[in-house]
Amino acid sequence: MPYKIYKRGSYFYIVDTVTGREREGFSNVVKVSRGTNVQSDFYFKNVNNWNQGQKVNISEISDFNGNPYLLNDFITFYENAPALDVVLQDSTSSLVIVPFTQIIAETTLTTSTAIDDLTITVDSVVGISVGNLATIYSVTDNRVYFSLILAINANVLSLDSNLDFAFDAGSFVSIGKVEMNVNGSVTPQVYGVRNPSNQDIPLVIDINRILFAILAGSPVDLSKFGNISGGLTRGLFARKVDAVNRNIFNVKTNAEFKDIMFDVVIELAKGNAQAGLTGRFSFSGQDKLGAVIRLKANEDLQIIVQDDLTSLESFKMVAQGSEVVN
Repeated sequence: MPYKIYKRGSYFYIVDTVTGREREGFSNVVKVSRGTNVQSDFYFKNVNNWNQGQKVNISEISDFNGNPYLLNDFITFYENAPALDVVLQDSTSSLVIVPFTQIIAETTLTTSTAIDDLTITVDSVVGISVGNLATIYSVTDNRVYFSLILAINANVLSLDSNLDFAFDAGSFVSIGKVEMNVNGSVTPQVYGVRNPSNQDIPLVIDINRILFAILAGSPVDLSKFGNISGGLTRGLFARKVDAVNRNIFNVKTNAEFKDIMFDVVIELAKGNAQAGLTGRFSFSGQDKLGAVIRLKANEDLQIIVQDDLTSLESFKMVAQGSEVVN
């Protein structure tokens, strides 16, 4: 069958079984129609990245397990879509808190690990520095682990967080730079949440918040970006990357940060305090944007530095969210 059509959680999915391309929409807003009550061709609206003018015959449709639908069974299926239970991920799902990083090295584990280990041994430490973020993947077990690197001794990396899974030798490891105070004015510098070049896992995550912190060596005000006078030229650019790129925001000044997010705080240097700027951009919740940014395998939420930010003492961004429960 060319298409699997099914519901999972609060989502309605159309999956091309030839290409594997997955498209989704909220079950309670997807509209399924046909021209007359005797036709077996169906049309779908409010499914992301789906051409609503494309017709799909009942002979092309199967369920999640690949079983073909009978016409009346498929009609019953989509008519009941709004009655789906919603997954309460804010109370049951595993949390994800991860810095945006720029991938600078990729390697593999040379020895197996145990839960609560604070060191890992990798095939190569070329390009790796203290303060980088190490991410370990187990494709077979659909597990991922994040930790900052505290020390490097030969090919052994010391980590700041205990391992929460026993990863096998050969597991893929990506290394990312978390500091974003880089020069992107000539070549834009890309930072992501889910950005390995060689391997990913099936895990699906929903990002519901971005936080940032800037430390500066001189006063900060709304007309600047951090403490960069006049703000930026091209701006700090955010987008979701999948089969279709989707731009989210571009900010050039602290005031523009404040325009798109409520929680922006300017810290004034006094006493032992340091000048800086912090912010929190929340997506989910009906009092906010009412949506999350869903990231599947080989998709990413990216922040692109397009200006020279090297005068900032520190600039880091963190994404917060949760794993999607099927």
